Amino acid sequence: MRDLVMRALDTARQQGAAYADVRIVRLVSESITARNENVESLTADESLGFGVRVIVDGYWGFASSYNLTLEEADRVAAQAVRVALDQGLHSCQYWWASCRPWWDTGMIERGAALLLEAVRRAAGVLPPETLRRAEGLHDNIVATARRWQEGGQARRLREAYLREHPQVDAKQLTFSS
Repeated sequence: MRDLVMRALDTARQQGAAYADVRIVRLVSESITARNENVESLTADESLGFGVRVIVDGYWGFASSYNLTLEEADRVAAQAVRVALDQGLHSCQYWWASCRPWWDTGMIERGAALLLEAVRRAAGVLPPETLRRAEGLHDNIVATARRWQEGGQARRLREAYLREHPQVDAKQLTFSS
């Protein structure tokens, strides 16, 4: 069991976790089913599993399994890191990119950088072409954001949103122009 715990901790650290813990859980349950004062069934069950919690770039991740192998420890630790990274990637950077009604190229660039960093940290378990695709996607996101900002597309989308949503007060927006 110690080998499994140490393997999961090592994998979590290699995948970029600043913090990781592993918990072994043993669950014992008993159940009795009775009808009209007659016992119909009696069951006892026991299961053993583990969970991995991590913090990556300030985000928590968790994954678990009942398969107590070293390979599964690797998979579960990597999955916990992925969950944390997914939380970071699904944060507000992509709302800022929506032009509904806010727009901030700095936030978009940060979100694209987080996406690329997530892929780089998971490079050990991803096909090599995935990293190349992520780098290209990052460059495309940043270039598109800058082009939309400089060419007025962001402003036009913002104005269209405000026309379609008159209840939104543009003067109260964080990034009003």
